[in-house]
Amino acid sequence: MRGSLRRLCLALLMIALLGGSALGASYGAQALPSSMPVYASMSTSAAKLGSLSQGTSFTVTAISGDWARISYKNRTGYARMRHILFDKHISAVAVKDTKLTFWTKDSQKRGVHYRATLAAGTKVYVVGMAEGKLLVTNDTDSALGYVSASALVKN
Repeated sequence: MRGSLRRLCLALLMIALLGGSALGASYGAQALPSSMPVYASMSTSAAKLGSLSQGTSFTVTAISGDWARISYKNRTGYARMRHILFDKHISAVAVKDTKLTFWTKDSQKRGVHYRATLAAGTKVYVVGMAEGKLLVTNDTDSALGYVSASALVKN
């Protein structure tokens, strides 16, 4: 129950950050991993409709917990939020020092991740979410990382 409530709260936070509502809103996005699976429903055991290559653009039409309903070439499917990078960047500031797992575009291709501390006062941009954390990038879009939502405030 606690995990479901947390996912709901994060989904609502992401919707609020994107500036839309849960119904009728749509957001431009692209596939984050080298191959993003798309399913017929919100389950990895559902029929797989196909995959989108990294950087492929599509539209997110709804968010539910860790899942997004997406539209691509007039087809509808479902993808995990951790595989989605939103086009819209929401400015935020770290309110406290917090640990961060991040990667660069080059290190991601090699599967290498780094750990660092995101210092209080550092400006970042929220571009996605996954499993209880927000996906952030720096001002040059050269690095991506996951950070706790409680460590950020919208700027």
